[in-house]
Amino acid sequence: MAENSPHVLFEIWNEPKCSWPIVKSYAENVIDLIRTNSPNNIIIVGTPTYSQRVDTASLDPIAKSNIAYTLHYYAATHKGTQRNQTLTAINNGLPVFITEYGTVDALGAGEVDVNSSIAWWNLADENKISYVNWGVFPSDATPPGSAAFITGTTNLTIKDSTNWTPSGKFVNQKYFSTVQYSNNFGCTA
Repeated sequence: MAENSPHVLFEIWNEPKCSWPIVKSYAENVIDLIRTNSPNNIIIVGTPTYSQRVDTASLDPIAKSNIAYTLHYYAATHKGTQRNQTLTAINNGLPVFITEYGTVDALGAGEVDVNSSIAWWNLADENKISYVNWGVFPSDATPPGSAAFITGTTNLTIKDSTNWTPSGKFVNQKYFSTVQYSNNFGCTA
């Protein structure tokens, strides 16, 4: 597996659709297997309702070390209620990692929801939560939704902002303007 690779993060059970007790039992078994080869790596555990209910997991967390809990959100769909559930988990001491988010609706479609995206980023930044945008792929849909690039973008043309969708431009602007916490430096081109 990833023995002697401390930089590897494990994310287990993407977007479970069942209750926390079922997810927790599964995760505990998988964690034990991972730990035989990777005793200290961070393991990120999916949470109920498509990895949206970190608050539920925070009421009965897994009693093992180096565990974080997955949160997925889409800014145009998941707003105040989901942010409050996330704050509940944080206030309960649960380590949260946003392993998938979008600036559009939960189907990955529609227009960028600027205000909700900013509210989510503020919550994550204020609580030093890592977040990863969905998705780095091209789209020819109108509007292009969560895709970062328009159709035809290649590895040679990816730096040209005319190949970026509205979501891609918005996320890029955010990432390049955010101060990173580990060494207090900003992203550079």
